[in-house]
Amino acid sequence: MIPAGGQVATLTIATGTPGIAFLTMTVGTEVRELTVIVGTPPAGSVPPIVAPPAGVVVQAAPSAGQLIVPGTGQQTLIVPLLPTPATTDAPVTVRSSDPAIASVVGSVVIPAGSQVATLTVATGTQGIAFLTMTAGGQVRELTVIVGTPPAGSVPPIVAPPVQIDVTK
Repeated sequence: MIPAGGQVATLTIATGTPGIAFLTMTVGTEVRELTVIVGTPPAGSVPPIVAPPAGVVVQAAPSAGQLIVPGTGQQTLIVPLLPTPATTDAPVTVRSSDPAIASVVGSVVIPAGSQVATLTVATGTQGIAFLTMTAGGQVRELTVIVGTPPAGSVPPIVAPPVQIDVTK
């Protein structure tokens, strides 16, 4: 969407498996094409750059947390998504980076008056998948780890000390 009087559109580009995608944008009679290469570009596929390159910053969606499960199964979660309660039922779009590892069962809706979505996550093969949830212009990303988490991927949990009384 380009605001009235504006000349610039902000795009959110989500990438998936390695490959090449062409995004064509048309506004009135103006047409622009953006080539997105995920992974290593094929030899000879990247043309020489004639103009100075534009800076691009790709930021991850704000985190909705981590779900760590030992293996195949289903977990039901409540995930906060909206900053204010929905005025009507708000559908939630969920995209998985790898449905073989984690996906959402059924459709997800934030009920009117609520800020949270209840979703059932189905897990499969061992690995890490990212579930990107979009509702009411808000985007959150849930990290799903199936199996043993890779070293350094889970922060240590620090609990307050407890007292143990041992009596004979």
